[in-house]
Amino acid sequence: MNNNSNKRHVLQPLQSLIEDISAPILQKRGFQSPAIIHDWHKILGEELAQKTKPIKITFMAKKRHQGTLHITADAMTAMIIQHQQKDILRKVNSYFGYKAVDYLKIYQIT
Repeated sequence: MNNNSNKRHVLQPLQSLIEDISAPILQKRGFQSPAIIHDWHKILGEELAQKTKPIKITFMAKKRHQGTLHITADAMTAMIIQHQQKDILRKVNSYFGYKAVDYLKIYQIT
């Protein structure tokens, strides 16, 4: 009898594997989990999410609140984000379930 016949091979969803691999990298960038990257379109809405990308969250030493969310956007979208900053911060904090971020820092891309 083949020894391999007793072993069960369990397939994992690709997303699960990607999250396992990316989690340590994203944690170094201040993201508690990769979920915010995956759910960015749900947080911001499709239109803004397509034109922006969260790149990191920074916190003061030993804190996990009053952070700064760093995002990239083109020049036109950056103006829209500045105008909607309070609403965006509210949406992001609602996603986290607490007031994780107080500030947005926008990096313009061309």
